[in-house]
Amino acid sequence: MTHAPLTGRCLCGRTNWRADTLPLRSDHCHCDSCRRFSGSGFASFACFPGRALHWTGDPPARYTSPKGATRCFCATCGSSLSWASADGPDEIHIHAGSYDDPEAFRAESQSFPAERVSWSTIPEGLPES
Repeated sequence: MTHAPLTGRCLCGRTNWRADTLPLRSDHCHCDSCRRFSGSGFASFACFPGRALHWTGDPPARYTSPKGATRCFCATCGSSLSWASADGPDEIHIHAGSYDDPEAFRAESQSFPAERVSWSTIPEGLPES
């Protein structure tokens, strides 16, 4: 079983995070915004209470979309790190790919499944490159 604190970082290691609690929930999101921010077919997030998440090292750069989502990323390497909604509760959604221990993430649900792209499932038997 995974225990708090959980930690993670960007690709270059300059922007780091620490969560003092376990996630409230976790999911795979198929919405257009998350696909574009992650650069993939979907984005995987763990949601933490805002007060439980702490940035260390270099502070993340921020972009607030017209829809009000604030997305954080490393100002040096550009790694996608998190998003938070201006309208929602005080929660921060951390990209699962930034976990120091990637096996600590377990998705419990999916968001916007109707927006899922057909190629987001890896076919069984697809050859390695």
